[in-house]
Amino acid sequence: MARMLNQLGENVDRITELVAINPPEIVIGTLTQPATSLVRLSIQTANAIIVPSLFGGVMPKLEHLSISNPVGWKIQLFQHLNTVHLTATPSRRWRLSRLLDCIDASVSIKELHLTYFEDFEPETVAESRRVVSLSSLHILRLTFCDSAPILSHLQIPPSTAVSVYSHYGHSEDILTCLPESDRFMRMLKGVQYLTVVFDVERQIFEVDVMGLTGIHLLLGAVPRQGELDRKWVLRSVTAVTRFTPISGVKWLTVVVDEYRMPWKVWLSKFDQISTLEVRSPDPTELLGVLAAPDGNAKRILCPALRSLSIERSQRPTADPLLLRECLETRASAGSAITTLNLNDLDWTGIPHTELEAWERFVNRTQLDGK
Repeated sequence: MARMLNQLGENVDRITELVAINPPEIVIGTLTQPATSLVRLSIQTANAIIVPSLFGGVMPKLEHLSISNPVGWKIQLFQHLNTVHLTATPSRRWRLSRLLDCIDASVSIKELHLTYFEDFEPETVAESRRVVSLSSLHILRLTFCDSAPILSHLQIPPSTAVSVYSHYGHSEDILTCLPESDRFMRMLKGVQYLTVVFDVERQIFEVDVMGLTGIHLLLGAVPRQGELDRKWVLRSVTAVTRFTPISGVKWLTVVVDEYRMPWKVWLSKFDQISTLEVRSPDPTELLGVLAAPDGNAKRILCPALRSLSIERSQRPTADPLLLRECLETRASAGSAITTLNLNDLDWTGIPHTELEAWERFVNRTQLDGK
């Protein structure tokens, strides 16, 4: 053992990649000389590994860093570092200022992944005003973190792809994971695309927003155990309609297996959409709302809607009369749907004459992709 450690210490300058999981302290104590060739470093341990004790803090070629409990690390010291993964021990309390110290002034990093930073001690007033700039960041991923306070302190380019995954039990609804700071909300200006997914099989709820200027924000929630609470999902669905930065979306995709959507509320909030893609248990309520809410043909929702796609239904036979009423009502109101895609529905009981009737209102129709 001693001989092996001596050889390791003598050849540190030749190591290009080092991966260690729960290494004994005696091994860490051997790694004190500069690692002049090291490109990738990954050390996962329940204890903190402090720089400059590791390699004397000298890793001039380091590009990829993955460490747990990063006490005392200063990412800015590594000029070529572009990808950083930082993981905390679950349920361990942290001072947010200590995490910010770690990543502050890290002008070179392009990817930052934070995991399990979910329990922060209260901040002082001075600490709450701190802003950390990550000017070169392309990707930011927060997994099971207390994300709102972290995001409130970060200044990142508007084109940064941000993803936040959390346990649903930590919040009132999915948007609670976002800060209310004006700086963060300004970053979301210009959102054009919104996707909402409730996947029962995978037990995950996601809200995905994108913009033409490169904006990309993905929010996801999973249960710590068991299943997602349906009441929490409903609160999150409702909260999305109140999220001001996405009120002007043009393209809306909704995937809601085994769940009934409040379509009237939703479509009244997103009245600028031109493309609507839906996979739901039963499209009947959707078609009724699109035709005329409360039966009032003068109050057409989503007047700019031109493309409608409906996929899969637990009630597999489509109601041709309701669909024709929707298309006819919207066309007569000057809000015609010109592209119609219908997938995974049963067309065997629908007369061919009914299918031909749709063509009077729609320029392009696809049935199961044909």
